[in-house]
Amino acid sequence: MPWCPKCIIEYRDGIDKCSECGVELIDELVSDDPRSDQNSKEAFLMTAAGNIEADLIESILKDNDIPVLRKYREAGGYMMVFMGGTIYDIDMYVPDTLLDKARDVLNTSRSASADMLFPDNIEQYDPDEER
Repeated sequence: MPWCPKCIIEYRDGIDKCSECGVELIDELVSDDPRSDQNSKEAFLMTAAGNIEADLIESILKDNDIPVLRKYREAGGYMMVFMGGTIYDIDMYVPDTLLDKARDVLNTSRSASADMLFPDNIEQYDPDEER
């Protein structure tokens, strides 16, 4: 059966491209891929303060080929099913083999976001100054 090397999804015979990412499928997964390690365990990465933050974190990590597992606190899982959102925190996990990479990716992303939001060369607004 063919596999997508990026998404790690198995397809039935006769399909040539991944429907998720468009990559050409391969016959076997490469064994040195840390995501395909059967002995890999989940490692706690961080706690997200709700759906929006969890979605953002998951998006950044998946763009860097890092799979994410969400564990909802208290009744958060039920709230997601019935209400489409939760008021409880969400614990984010990644494979232990990719934990350091995930931390680096998020730290780099935070630095880039801060630079975009608060650039050094921004002109400060003075309400008392006439324009």
